[in-house]
Amino acid sequence: MEGQKVGISKFVVTRPKFAIKPDALSEAIGESEGKIQALLNDKRILPDAKPEVPRPGYSESNITFSADAAYKFFTMLKEDKEALKRFIANPPRAIYTGTESNSDRSKPDFIIAMHMALSKLWYDDRKYFTEINNIIHNALYYPMTFACSGGTLALEQATKEAERSGSAIFWTADTSIYSQSSAKITQGAACAFGWIEKDPKLLEVEIKRGVFGYNYSENGFTKVGYLPELYPFLSQISYMYDVGKALLKLEESNLGLSQDCSFVIPHTPLMRQVMQFITFMYVHKLKDYMPEEYKKLQENPCVGPSPINGEHITQIMERKFEYVNEHEMTEKQISEMFENDSELSAVFAWIDKVRKNDPGFVEFLNEKNMAAVLSLIQRFNNSYACSALVGVAGVVDSYARFIDMPKGISEEEKNKILEGILYSFGSGSQAIMTALKIVATGEEVNKHFYVDNDGAGAYLNAAAYTKLHAELEDENRMVTDSNLVEKDMELLRELRDSTHDEDAKLKDGFRIMGRDIKGNTDWGYVENGKFKQLFFKY
Repeated sequence: MEGQKVGISKFVVTRPKFAIKPDALSEAIGESEGKIQALLNDKRILPDAKPEVPRPGYSESNITFSADAAYKFFTMLKEDKEALKRFIANPPRAIYTGTESNSDRSKPDFIIAMHMALSKLWYDDRKYFTEINNIIHNALYYPMTFACSGGTLALEQATKEAERSGSAIFWTADTSIYSQSSAKITQGAACAFGWIEKDPKLLEVEIKRGVFGYNYSENGFTKVGYLPELYPFLSQISYMYDVGKALLKLEESNLGLSQDCSFVIPHTPLMRQVMQFITFMYVHKLKDYMPEEYKKLQENPCVGPSPINGEHITQIMERKFEYVNEHEMTEKQISEMFENDSELSAVFAWIDKVRKNDPGFVEFLNEKNMAAVLSLIQRFNNSYACSALVGVAGVVDSYARFIDMPKGISEEEKNKILEGILYSFGSGSQAIMTALKIVATGEEVNKHFYVDNDGAGAYLNAAAYTKLHAELEDENRMVTDSNLVEKDMELLRELRDSTHDEDAKLKDGFRIMGRDIKGNTDWGYVENGKFKQLFFKY
């Protein structure tokens, strides 16, 4: 990537301390383990993967693993003297935050999470706390709550801010919450925290990016306080249209699939959706840049001629949206129109044939290092606004482990995972497409990057999951009648008794003691299995 370099110099990804594995989830919600495995992972990419679904316990929420991420960033900064000097000399004046735009009252209050992280610094080192507090106290928070794309929007805005002022922070956290039992399978959770500056030490984020937004209805889909009924096929069409348009915009700058890239990082609500989007990109690359290969693809008898003909897929969709804009229709009517559209049905059916029957598609998955991209995602699962950023962490984590291998690997192999693209989308709908490049080498990666990937402190059985779900997954996610840390301790005792898992424990990290409509005001920190309440006033 050419031009001014702006990007991520420190990057932290955290998650809840409890999780559930597919076999226990199968028992808890009554779905087959095979279906669960298929939704969490694609065996062609990660044949030996062991997916799991992180879930917050009683004393956890988005706020706690947001505080974990901020605290880890500050401890990494303290250990890196050169980075700390730059942070103090050119402090971030803006913190861009991203979460899902839903009514869940446990969604991050990032100011409280920052207070929690600072409270631990105050107990650890008063002098260092004062340095950091003086900087953070003057920073302004800007919420990016455009549904699932909120986290990537935070990254985008922080990049623009760093381009102007030299430094900014992005911070996003989410816990996907559903009421339908079949959707509980993908209820992941995560937080990502990153410091953006000029001349980045970990990842360059391309300033020239593709952003495209399109409201498919004039009936107020994105109005504040308006939550419509969701229509999956209509959403899928809108997302694919937006991502396609954003990709075309990025390629106007000679980035994206118009050039060789080592990875494609997808926004990841569902594995099947990921595969559909990646197939769409594969077809786009062949059609627009490799016409002979595109011709060979259609000669495969298991695939057949393309129904796209001379148009781009987005042009087909655009014609449909133009019709919608010319007629007064409800979301339900729009959805029924799209679902019954023979032209669109033929396009999606053909894309599925490509995905299932073309050997070249499997080669494309390997070429774009999808195993590296999805290695973390299938352990964090659908974290809504954080999903694409977990994919970024997967690439960096895989790259770090690759370069830590014994000497003797060629430079060409070491540079295999270096430059690629990221896409994200959200209801409404809006898509973001940007280019990324790993610039850290050797031990520098682990100096600037941390991901909580050593597993859960405890794995829930079916009974524990059902109990947590019943008490925490209501629309308010509030338990106010007891100390939440004590409830997690009780849950752990029950798990040890029922599963005989003596390793089940409270992992180090922040915990909230109460959860109420006014916010989470009492908190503490678990260290070496022991909880200590933290008091912090300033």
